[in-house]
Amino acid sequence: ATPSIAEFGAAPGGVSFDDPERIRMLAARIRVRAVDTHTMPVGNRTNMTEAERAALGRWIDAGAGR
Repeated sequence: ATPSIAEFGAAPGGVSFDDPERIRMLAARIRVRAVDTHTMPVGNRTNMTEAERAALGRWIDAGAGR
């Protein structure tokens, strides 16, 4: 609800990652942005690695924690 990047304001695009069920609901969108197109995290400010992107993709493909 409170992004660490202040210039975005609260929950950019109405998307927050504070609730596990919300994350599961957004898993397909997260996959596109973080795994497929590498546009999340924005500017890769957290230095997300290819290994982390691959792990996230596997987690999503396995049902995102269901």
